[in-house]
Parts: sequence; structure tokens; C-alpha cells
Amino acid sequence: MIPCGRDALQNNKIKDQSYQAKIGANYTLDSHNSFGAYYQFDCNTQRENTSFVSDVTAEGKGYDRLETHVRHRSLPSPSHQVNLYYVGSIGKLDMDFNADCFKRNSQSDAIYSERNCDHESRDLNTENNVNNDLYAAKLTLSYPIGPGVFSAGGEYTYTHRQDDYINKEEIVPSSYSKFKESNIAPFVGYDCQIEDRVSFRWDFVMNVCSTIIIKMVYMLMIRAVFLGTYSPTYLLVPGLERSKRV
Repeated sequence: MIPCGRDALQNNKIKDQSYQAKIGANYTLDSHNSFGAYYQFDCNTQRENTSFVSDVTAEGKGYDRLETHVRHRSLPSPSHQVNLYYVGSIGKLDMDFNADCFKRNSQSDAIYSERNCDHESRDLNTENNVNNDLYAAKLTLSYPIGPGVFSAGGEYTYTHRQDDYINKEEIVPSSYSKFKESNIAPFVGYDCQIEDRVSFRWDFVMNVCSTIIIKMVYMLMIRAVFLGTYSPTYLLVPGLERSKRV
């Protein structure tokens, strides 16, 4: 039981710690080719103690006085970020490649202690585990053809998130969620300039689900280039989706 005549109050103490490390390098092979890499590591921890006293009312009348203590702890949560790139050319063929990777896992737990003046007191224990993954890459190839430049390439992204919230006493329902999404977006384009004032650019971009094999994607790209249109090509694959979600 808590002293029912105690005045409402709140105390809050937070302790944060964070660590970060970075490293990167790049190298120039010659005047036309260079590549590099970058890595960053982060880690955070947090401890929080909160206590407060509050008055609970029901239909405008005093119902109870509640004293709550919360002890929240975030365990060391490392995150990793990586970037790779290459820019260069082989003869007349120009290449531009860029890739990113991000991973982060976090774990936290909390204890909620509720002490009531006139009603039942209770304790609540919770855990929260979150995992995040992100991968992305893009490749662009360019080659001069006729009065302009023909370009082709693709983008790929993959996202994964898992979030588990657990309450052992089942006072608050536990929840488990998972999200996955992958996208492939091949593209082709032609950019040219007529005289000195008029420029022309044609692009073909298509998002396809990850179940379409890469060979089929390239066949569609080639067919689109020769036909000069993308609508008939897009309809060649029944039930083609823009993305895949699980």
C-alpha cells in the first residue's frame, strides 16, 4: 500500500552511453577508374528509472491513487553501415556502381511496478527485440551510340524487419511482426542532343518481383529497346507485381 495522502510527483533519471567508429578508404587506379569503401559502427545503451504518483478519477470522482515505478533498460544495440562504390570506364563503356548495407539489432526490457492505494497492485515485465536489415545496390552502364548515349542498368533493394514485443504476464498482449520486401528495377535509356538547343531522353523503368528470373528481365529489356515501347513487353509476364511483400 502507498501513503494515500502523498502529493503527486515525478522523478526521472536517464543514463545514456553511445559509441561510434568510422573507417573508409578510396583508391584511384588511373584517371578513369576509382573505387572505395566506408564502414561505420554504432552502439547505444540506455538505462532509465522513472517514478510518479498520479490520481485516478472515474466519472469525475476520485477512484484511486497510483504510484508507478518504471525501470527501462536498452541492452547494447550495435548497428553496422557499409558502402561500396566503383566509378570507371573500359574503352567507351562507362560504369557506375554503388551498394549500401545497413544492419541493426536492438534489445530492451522494462519492469513496471504499480502500487495502488485502494485496489490491487501489479507488476508488468516486458521485452522488445527488433532486427532491421537493408540492402541496396545500383549499377549503371553507359555507351555512346550515334548522336547520343545509351544507358542500361538496374536497382535492387531488400528490406527486412522483425519486431517482437513480449509480456510474460500477458497483461498486455504479446505481438510478433515480420516484414520483408524486395524490389528489382531494371532500366534503359537513350539521351541525345539535337543541334545546340533541343535535347531528347527516353527511359524505360520497370519494377519486378524477386521471383522473376534475371534472364527474363534482360530479355524484356532487350525487347523493349528494339520495339521502342514498354507496354506490350510489360504484358508478357502475367500477374507481374511491382514488389513482393511477405
